[in-house]
Amino acid sequence: MNGERSQSGIAIVGIACRLPGATDYRRYWQNLCQGIESVTEFTDAELLAAGIDPAVVRDPDYVKSGFIVPGIDRFDAAFFEYSPTEARVIDPQQRLMHAYRVNAHTH
Repeated sequence: MNGERSQSGIAIVGIACRLPGATDYRRYWQNLCQGIESVTEFTDAELLAAGIDPAVVRDPDYVKSGFIVPGIDRFDAAFFEYSPTEARVIDPQQRLMHAYRVNAHTH
């Protein structure tokens, strides 16, 4: 380097995301600009129905909120030839990627 400024830069060729409260980057940006955090608060009844231990639900240190990603339930384990056991323990990020791929190919 001889002290000259480089004229190279970075080009964003494409962007995609699915996040809590935002199914695409435009909505995500709007949420950021508006200060929307997209946190879902759960009631005790919802937590108990989801199988959370009642002692945990009563614990004052237990956080009764989370981030819900739309479409995560559209994961078709059989399509990807996952066994029921594999489907239960698969990484949520991988599940989301598969759900996205299935939805992209069915629309």
